[in-house]
Amino acid sequence: MTARRDIDHLIATWLTEIAPEGHVDYLDATLDAIGEIGQRPPWTSVGRWLPMQLPLGRVVLPRVAPYLAVLTLVLILAIAAVVITGGRNRLPAPFGLAETGLVAYVSDGDIFVTTADGLGRRRLVSGPGAEWSPIWSHRGDRIAYWAAPALGDPASLWLADRDGSTANLLTGTQTFVVPDQLPAVSWSPDDRRLAFTSDEGVLYLVGADGRDLHPIGDDSHERHDAVWSPDGTLLAYRGRPHADRYTTMSSWVITPDGRTDIEVIAAKGGQEITNVNPSWSPDGTSFLVHTGMFDIDISEGRRDATGAWSDRVLIGGPTQDFHPSWSNAGTKFSYIELVPGTNPEEFVLMTANADGSNAKQVSTVRVGFAAQCWSPDDRSIRAVGPSRIDPAILLIPVDGSPVVEIPEPGQVSRGACAMQRVAH
Repeated sequence: MTARRDIDHLIATWLTEIAPEGHVDYLDATLDAIGEIGQRPPWTSVGRWLPMQLPLGRVVLPRVAPYLAVLTLVLILAIAAVVITGGRNRLPAPFGLAETGLVAYVSDGDIFVTTADGLGRRRLVSGPGAEWSPIWSHRGDRIAYWAAPALGDPASLWLADRDGSTANLLTGTQTFVVPDQLPAVSWSPDDRRLAFTSDEGVLYLVGADGRDLHPIGDDSHERHDAVWSPDGTLLAYRGRPHADRYTTMSSWVITPDGRTDIEVIAAKGGQEITNVNPSWSPDGTSFLVHTGMFDIDISEGRRDATGAWSDRVLIGGPTQDFHPSWSNAGTKFSYIELVPGTNPEEFVLMTANADGSNAKQVSTVRVGFAAQCWSPDDRSIRAVGPSRIDPAILLIPVDGSPVVEIPEPGQVSRGACAMQRVAH
């Protein structure tokens, strides 16, 4: 039975109870009662006591049926609205577990999407030049990306709706040289602002409406790969002194107003090129990076209740470990580990508990050197294939199910990793 029939049946039953069916004749009883009432004495008439006629308006008692009809119509329209929308536009919470929506990636200079099973491939964003680094908003209703006449040219930041429509330019006439190997944009937790860094090491913020584009931080050092904390109070990034590309790369946090800028994980020294692409825990108390040069570890920067920072190595030893990523539940993190002796280098996908214990390989499938991330439901991890000739996006289930492979013919960028979050 449909929702409309349920409402109609309910109202009909109610009307039957308060007004039974059939012909009801009260005429005889009414006449008998009137006959027993004597005529009212003349002194009880109001006209005997008032000197003039009062302009009393006619009192009309409302009829029940029209109001019930209006009520029924309102209920039917409300139910129809729920049935039609079906929760289609509900947005998920910005952090924590959610359903997995579309997988966005770059192919032949355009942005494509598929479903999480690798099916339904379609072009989402296309232009006369190149588009890359698509990043979904936390609530999955919009997607940000970079566009330029050609890869390597100064680029502009754009924002489109989830279906690729209503593309808006956020950076106006300003263009920036931005990387195409790592996620180049970070959304604020409320999806109202975006942060990005230029190749020159300047950190910018801009509103999702294209307003208030401005840099933050002083000129003491460069800033790269900024990522917003879940509580919105900090951005973590990798920093280095100007004109020093390698030896003193370290991890920093800065407040959105640029007034507080703190080094959290110092450089390990020896041609440091790491502290790249920080990954925040869902509760915002820590972030992960890989550190070192010849002995690459997974390190954590953690702040306590007073706001003080400390750091520790979670995955150490002789292995070469890169690109950590927190799960959405915050109970595990993933990373890639170099397979010794491979040339060109290949990696395997690993996971560990939040404290670094129980490190284990997820799959025998080899992956390439790139950032990886968890699907919103934490059921799979997105990585890239090892081949540069025949590239692919890999969705690797953590339960050992078969790997989903999404070809990237003619790809120009494998840096972006975010997958669309949708409501349960």
